[in-house]
Amino acid sequence: MTLIPIIRLTFRSPREAASTLLSIGVPPNAVAMAFLLVMILSVLVTEPLMAMVPADAFGPRMAPISRLLLTAPFSAALVWMIWKLGNAFGGQGRLLDAFVVFVYLEAFLAAGLATMLVLIFASTFLAGLFGLALTLFWAWLFGVFYAEVFDFDSPFKALGTVILAWFIVYVAGIVLLSLVAGGGTV
Repeated sequence: MTLIPIIRLTFRSPREAASTLLSIGVPPNAVAMAFLLVMILSVLVTEPLMAMVPADAFGPRMAPISRLLLTAPFSAALVWMIWKLGNAFGGQGRLLDAFVVFVYLEAFLAAGLATMLVLIFASTFLAGLFGLALTLFWAWLFGVFYAEVFDFDSPFKALGTVILAWFIVYVAGIVLLSLVAGGGTV
């Protein structure tokens, strides 16, 4: 099976797309490789976007490899936390399925950001509208896809789980980086 039917379903019936994606039965080694590849893709796509913002907007610039070495473990921790919280909230999800969904949605975002990058050269206004729509749709997809992973009735419960997991990992990351890097602000 190719991903094209799943991509089409993502726009028409996201829950069915998630179900189809999870039914493929991707082997763990392939998921690990896909996770690494999508992290690299994400860094490569965001690199030109990061160059367009003022240098002081996000602090000192990081080399792409440094961003990859920082992003990949925190993304893995985020998926693990989503899985732990989803199951703690009554879900029945598997860690492998949580990773499959994350990889798919991260690749979806990377494709959207690449499209937005092209749109910037045509019209910054259109690129901004597209970016807003992409963000909202991507957040909705997180709720719908993880609702399928955990067999939740409501995508809002799944989205709340993802947001809580993100908050926990984000705060833990700030604390960890301030301890490791020394002198950072918490």
